[in-house]
This record gives sequence, structure tokens and C-alpha cells, in this order.
Amino acid sequence: MAVTNDRTAFALSGEIYAIRLDGSQMVERYGWHRTNNTDYDAAAFASPSPDGKRIMFRSNWGSKSGRPVGAYVIDIRPICP
Repeated sequence: MAVTNDRTAFALSGEIYAIRLDGSQMVERYGWHRTNNTDYDAAAFASPSPDGKRIMFRSNWGSKSGRPVGAYVIDIRPICP
């Protein structure tokens, strides 16, 4: 399960991470976003690929206007077993 934390000044602020679903409750950190949540389309919304080895998210990298919003992929194949 890939998630983001958009609240500033909190643990995992601006991070893209996954919580292991095997009962170990481990958190795996994969990257950061600096999204300025001006509207729904600007929110980061991380989404894993079906095989779980890539994570796609969107970000405007803190633009005050909220635009442009780009799509980005974190490739975790090199660190996946």
C-alpha cells in the first residue's frame, strides 16, 4: 500500500512510503514530493503498479499556483527482492 503524507511538520511529512501488510508494521520510505495541494488535481496520490515495483505519483513541486502538475515514477526494482 503506497501512501503520502501531505501534512507539514508531522512524521513522514511530504514522503511517499508503504506500510507492509505482512503484519510486521514496517514502514518503507521511497521518496518525497513537495506538492502544494491547491486542488484535487494537484494532490500527490501515490499509486503502486500491479507488481508493486514502481510507484507513480503527481506533484507540482510546491508551485504557488498549483500548476504545472507532473507525473513521476519511483522505480524500486533495484531494491526489491
